[in-house]
Amino acid sequence: MKDEYTYATVNGTSATMCVHGEIGTDVIGKDFAAELTRLESNGVTDITVRIMSGGGSVIHGLAIFSAILNSKAAITTVNDGLAASSAGWIFLAGTNAVMADYSLLMLHNPSSPSQDPKTNEVLTYMRNSILTIFKKRTGVDIAVLSEMMNKETWMDAEEAVAYGFATGIQETALLVELNPNAQTVNEMYAICNAVLPKNEAVPMNEETLPEVAEETTDVVVTNEAAEAPEAPEAAIVAETPAEEVAAPVEAETAPEAVVDEEKQSLIQTNAELVTKLAALETALNSFKQAEADKQKEAAAKLANELVANAVAVGKIANDATATWTDLALNNYSLAKSTLDALKLNRAGVDILNVAKGSPAAQVAAKNLRQLEKENPKEVARLLKDEPGVYNELYFNSYGKYPA
Repeated sequence: MKDEYTYATVNGTSATMCVHGEIGTDVIGKDFAAELTRLESNGVTDITVRIMSGGGSVIHGLAIFSAILNSKAAITTVNDGLAASSAGWIFLAGTNAVMADYSLLMLHNPSSPSQDPKTNEVLTYMRNSILTIFKKRTGVDIAVLSEMMNKETWMDAEEAVAYGFATGIQETALLVELNPNAQTVNEMYAICNAVLPKNEAVPMNEETLPEVAEETTDVVVTNEAAEAPEAPEAAIVAETPAEEVAAPVEAETAPEAVVDEEKQSLIQTNAELVTKLAALETALNSFKQAEADKQKEAAAKLANELVANAVAVGKIANDATATWTDLALNNYSLAKSTLDALKLNRAGVDILNVAKGSPAAQVAAKNLRQLEKENPKEVARLLKDEPGVYNELYFNSYGKYPA
């Protein structure tokens, strides 16, 4: 049976994977990683990862980044329009990172709506690790990178190449105008998404999947080796002594060794990040559980005090404690406002505490249904003037308080 993929389109030993949409929602980190592993086991050796995302979950982004970085396949990442936030550093995971000529890259600090210390500790470590990854990939000074992340930096294709975040630019015939100062991320995403089906560089199915060579023909690689004029190979060999011929060969292979060393360094940094994050996540979960237990204990204390005070002043009967406590635990503000609305009066206290011979006690001893039959006007008066007495009568008759 033919393998089915969620993110990949396969053509022989080549494949294209898409990171399109919100990371963690449209693209699930562990699923992407598993699919990439399956591609490798099925003999795929060349993979293009096309990115068009405004970012999303940092944890899911880390899983995707790790999968690409540790893959045995030759992986090229391509920014199809937007590679922002966590999608921005996923873009950097490829051995080659290519920007469409109209695309934008955005870097900023990882963030979370939570303000608890453990979450902030995780985010700080992640930020420092991302900075290290950026530094190793680009060679840009940490202080400069830190400032770029602090102020949220947008780069076009040429700027991304100049800073070392991208290795090349893919020329297109598309007229796309993106302006992060005037457009939201969602608006820019919609603009790019609208043109993607027209872009032949983005395969929609196996029939339109281009060969790898075709994808690289219009990529402008910005490095000195690519720009330097080619020397006649035969002339070099003829004019160079045999013992010196080995030197140019070593020079030619050196860049590959450098790239491999750089990748291994990135893999090591990423592995350390994953290990540290796992430990911090465990600590964070323990911290959150402890905080939840404290909040639960505090809520129980407030509920018990509220109900105990209401019983003490005669607003509710002692045997109604459990019912009111449950209400206070589930909705403290509702329980408090309801109890506050019960008028505290002498008749209401007497109905719970005085001898059976008192008039108020005699009223309380009656069944509400019986009282409604014998004296409906008294029931109406109690409901209006002495709601505390009426509520106790209602509870004694029906086992609950009126809504």
